Amino acid sequence: MKDFINQSIANTNPLVAKIYNQLLYEILSGVYPKGSHLREASLADLFNVSRTPIREVIRQLEREGLARNIKNKGTFVVGISKEEGLIIRKCRNSLGILALENTINNMNFEERTSLSNVYKLIKYYMRIKDSLKLISLLQSYLHIIYKGCNSNQLYNTLVKFSLYLQYLYPASILTPPELKAINDIVSSLQEAIDENNTEKALHLLEQLYDIIPF
Repeated sequence: MKDFINQSIANTNPLVAKIYNQLLYEILSGVYPKGSHLREASLADLFNVSRTPIREVIRQLEREGLARNIKNKGTFVVGISKEEGLIIRKCRNSLGILALENTINNMNFEERTSLSNVYKLIKYYMRIKDSLKLISLLQSYLHIIYKGCNSNQLYNTLVKFSLYLQYLYPASILTPPELKAINDIVSSLQEAIDENNTEKALHLLEQLYDIIPF
């Protein structure tokens, strides 16, 4: 499980962030289906912690609309339906395109170097056909693009959507045709970014989004 933690809690207690990430994964992957009762005491025992970090995590899930507190009854899982997941994916696609457009115009040397270094690693793991590592690197590649847009709000929203989609639509194995398509698209995308060819880059990112869910 890749720890792309929601930025709203990423800078708080690392224990809270870790528990949040694990619980979010279990909610979106169905371990805790809709309607499940999130009991502080039980979760504290499960994670071997006090109730304080559990309470913080539950409040964050409530703020995100993933859990709901019912007076005198407790907090229950709301989760994200598959239909909602499709809406999130469409929103992520549109916002990702916007982020890339701004990134190409605003990326500094350090960000371009980071993107290029991850791209080289993608090419390597593409050659040895390591799907798990490749998926992780593709996520990192996209997150660098999102970060380069110079909008913390847009970046944080895209990271959150990416995390939701990663857990809703887990991808562990890429087929040979998918690997070839991703290799061709990412190679052309990196070239377009290096050349500041915005129109070409946006078109290629759309193609990449059609293949990978996150």
